[in-house]
Amino acid sequence: MNRPRILQCITRLGLGGAEAMTFTLIEALRHEWSFGVFAVRGVEHSDIGRHLRARLQEWNVPLFCGPRIPFKAGGMAASGLAMFAALRRFQPAAVHLHTEIPEAACATMVTLTRRRPNVVIRTIHSSMYWHVWRRLGRWMERQLADAHVACVSEDARSTYLRFREGTGAGPPFAPPKLIYNGAKQPPPRTTRLADRQPDTINVVVAGRFEYEKGTDLLPEILAHARVPDGVRAHLVLQGRGPHLPILRGLAAKPPAGWSIELRPPVADFSQRIGDFDLLLVPSRFEGLALGAVEAALAGVPVVATDAMGLREALPPDHPWRGRAGNAADIGSVLARALRERDYWGEVAQRSRVFAEARFGVDRMARHYAELYTCALR
Repeated sequence: MNRPRILQCITRLGLGGAEAMTFTLIEALRHEWSFGVFAVRGVEHSDIGRHLRARLQEWNVPLFCGPRIPFKAGGMAASGLAMFAALRRFQPAAVHLHTEIPEAACATMVTLTRRRPNVVIRTIHSSMYWHVWRRLGRWMERQLADAHVACVSEDARSTYLRFREGTGAGPPFAPPKLIYNGAKQPPPRTTRLADRQPDTINVVVAGRFEYEKGTDLLPEILAHARVPDGVRAHLVLQGRGPHLPILRGLAAKPPAGWSIELRPPVADFSQRIGDFDLLLVPSRFEGLALGAVEAALAGVPVVATDAMGLREALPPDHPWRGRAGNAADIGSVLARALRERDYWGEVAQRSRVFAEARFGVDRMARHYAELYTCALR
């Protein structure tokens, strides 16, 4: 009953790396801290949204929801007032904001109600921070200038510090902390599908199908990814997003040597990633590519890009890394990985050792507990 209360503020209860990290953090620290969750845009109408709501109920973590109104149509003001109502009901000692939309809602709440949370903690989840609505971001930064800040990667931290310089908010209240996201150790990997079907290589792209993730590049990537003779490459596209029509067209007419299957996202994908032979991550930028970390922990080799954030998820000498945004280069790297099957085990082992040392859940939880304790003094 005497545990300090922390209100975790996320964009929505649904698919997303920041949301996944928040739930991992709550699960790790819920016996030491009392958590509530405020979802600015409510609960996503999906299996993932329903699954996350059920987990909060199982943990007895209260959920508060904002309206599903676009920010341009008055949603920012409505979200700020909804956050104010959540604070009045939950009475947290600190508010923890994840990504730009909760930050904007909090800054709006402060402006409209003149009520400031006692302590604000922010986690910067992107290496392209406020790159769309920069004026709004600069205004937000001034409203929340005294927040304690954590960043999920070195790239996210350097981006945040550059952004802060141009906002008029002054130097950060305290140096931003680097806290890498933690990923759970997956179950032991089952027999690879490629072992049961020696002539098939199973590749997966998972997550949100949007510009940041580079999924619009997939038609050109596959056009440059020649499949070795005598082998069939099967690509599973597991997710959703605005690029879905492009990917449906690709699935209908795949390049030679490829077959393509579209699947909806699932809440436990990290537990299923061992069903695949390769993970392809064609991102243009990331905060930290948690999917690549989860694949490394599962012993699944990764074909990635040198995108900000993503490059920190894998060893510096990782061999299969294309140039971010360059579909032809990513495709040629993917083709090389398809040819080098004898090298998969060695690459996967190096990636696993690297991930285990850097991205443990206990490590992340300990650092956030220290940050909470420091902020509440």
